[in-house]
Amino acid sequence: MYVYFFTAPSLKDIQTAIDQRTWAVEPIGEPHAWARLGRSRQMPIGAVGIFHCSAEPQVFTTPFLVESRPEDRAITGVWEQTLYLPFSIRPIGDLSTQILFSHARTTWPILKGAADAGDTLNLAAALAFTPTFIPRYDWDLILEQLRIDPEVHEELFSAAPGIAS
Repeated sequence: MYVYFFTAPSLKDIQTAIDQRTWAVEPIGEPHAWARLGRSRQMPIGAVGIFHCSAEPQVFTTPFLVESRPEDRAITGVWEQTLYLPFSIRPIGDLSTQILFSHARTTWPILKGAADAGDTLNLAAALAFTPTFIPRYDWDLILEQLRIDPEVHEELFSAAPGIAS
């Protein structure tokens, strides 16, 4: 299945996203901004996302479903900085469970042997809205590490766009 990883500079920003049920991405310069806008238009409603916090210690937390298409505009007054391309999300879980980046590197099969885990997962700001193929077994493992029962949420993820057949 395809998963979209979105990086935030702090857990506070992720909590705001959960509370507001909205996410947006940081500003970047050209030529990356134009390419990111194009990729954002290809992210389908119902896609699966997960947050990555880049503050030390880096963690993954709170999977979500995309509930609207990103809008080509700035959003102010929600986070401390102006962000772009806002879209609605439906969080599955909360910040109470987190996976250390270092733990993910050693336990997620997709990252075993990866020279650069950040590149493998498309974590760079310029790569926002780039889907990462995660085998279903790996996704179930990630959910279990976040204390989310994959079977309870099977209908959400099995119906999600971008699942490889």
